Formats: sequence, C-alpha cells, structure tokens
Amino acid sequence: MIKSGTDFREFSVVNIEVSDTVKVVDSERVEINSSVVEDEFLADVVSYFDKKASADETKIIGESCVPIDARFAFIRTCETNAANFIADIMRVGCQSDIAILNSGTIRLDDIVPPGVFTLGHLRGMLPMADELIVLSMTGKMLLEALENGVSKYPQTEGRFPCISGVTFKFDSNKPPHSRVVESSLDPSKTYTVATKAYLAQGKDGYDVFTQGSVIRDAEECPMLAILVRNHFLTISAINGFAMPRKIAKKSIDQVVMKAAMKFKHMKEISCDSYYKVKPIVDGRIINIANSN
Repeated sequence: MIKSGTDFREFSVVNIEVSDTVKVVDSERVEINSSVVEDEFLADVVSYFDKKASADETKIIGESCVPIDARFAFIRTCETNAANFIADIMRVGCQSDIAILNSGTIRLDDIVPPGVFTLGHLRGMLPMADELIVLSMTGKMLLEALENGVSKYPQTEGRFPCISGVTFKFDSNKPPHSRVVESSLDPSKTYTVATKAYLAQGKDGYDVFTQGSVIRDAEECPMLAILVRNHFLTISAINGFAMPRKIAKKSIDQVVMKAAMKFKHMKEISCDSYYKVKPIVDGRIINIANSN
C-alpha cells in the first residue's frame, strides 16, 4: 500500500515484478505542479462534476464573529478554535461526557474569515461521511488515548486530538506515550466519550478505544457533518430566520436546541444583536514545553 502526500499534490509511480513473489523494481515520486500538462478530456470531466458539486457551496448556513483556524500546521499540533468548535458540538450532540476527535478529520487547511459561513466551508472542513459512536471508558483508558494523540508531536499528524469536556497538559520534551503531565480526568472514574467509529476500530493509533464498551453505535448517533449543520440551523431558528423543519432524522434536534445556549461560543456573543458562532481557544490543551 502506498500513500503519496495529500490533496493530490503528488503521486508515486511504482514498477513491480510479479512471479512467485512480488518485487518492487523501482519507484518515483512525482510532484504535481505547473509543469504538468493537463489532459483536456479529463479536465472537462472534472469540470463537469466540480460544477455539480459546488452548485450550492456558496449557500450561507451561518455566521462567525471570529476567524476559524483549521490550518494543518496548527490544528494538528495545538488547540485551535476550529477543533474546539467541532468537538463541543460532538459532545453536546451525542450527549456524552467527553468528545475526542482526530484532527485529521478536519480537512480544510485554511482559515475561515469572520463573516458568513457557507456550505462550502463546512464541506471543506468535514468532507467525509464520518459516523460517530459513544463509548464507555475509564479515565485511565482516556489518558492512554490522549497520550496517543500527542505522541507524534511536533509532526503534523492527523492523530492530534480535538477535545471537549476534558483538559490536559503535556510536555513534548518527554518520550512519546509518557507526555501527559496533568489532566482533568479521574483515572478510576468511568466516562462516556463520543468519537468517530473509525477511531473506535483502533485507527490512527487509538488502539485503546477498542477496549471501550459501546453505549450508542453509529445507527444511534448523527453523522458529524450533520451535527455541525444542525447547529447552524439551530442558531438560525433562535435568530428567527428559519425553523429547523428539515433537520435530518438521525439528529437529536430537541437536545441541540435545548443545549445550544450552553456553548461558550454562544454565551460570549454580542455582535449585531443576534447570535453568531464565536469559537474560542480556552486552554484545554497546553504544551508546557512551549510555555516555559
């Protein structure tokens, strides 16, 4: 299996020799840049589907008072307001004590400027149909999950955690898997944690999630992108601009409506006399090696 970078910036050509065994003869990594000649036929095909996919991407689904930072260099190495925003929505929407998401889920690699938040922004941040699940886990197990989340720092690894309902400090100067020096978790206590079904299978190094007991499976939890979309619908309803009559069946809209005002990014809003999102960084992940 070969992985060649991200976002189609490069690809690899591998020549193999097949007999009784498979042997790699040679390989070449090819960067896609302005020197690559575009294939006209495929360009037309891509253009056709791109127009179909982007037809409604300018649709406004909400507004933000602040820039929302989803750049890989930051979201995969430290706490950002984009990570907090999505993790908070996960925790409240899935009715769990804690939410842990791998930052590699958020794919935009850009800053959404203050102002309108469009369907295109949402699809850029969460392009995949990510199923969620709620597990029952001990604090000790969750500490192991957090250790995995920061184990590859300072590499911009997608396993770096986005969290809600928990805070922790880590020391990146310490060896991997022994970096968490302080957390709000009680190792002996049992918590409910919302995460991706993908991670619950032990992916991205989160092997400890396979030890958790399933409280609600993917059939009982909304899709992640749907939860975020419904959050904006809820704000629109609170503002009196729309009613959430088309919220997806899998959502728990009554819970979301009731919980909407609990979000920090909702409480601190005082712009233009109606509600907008205002995701913040509130110190839930601190690298003490950088704070000295």
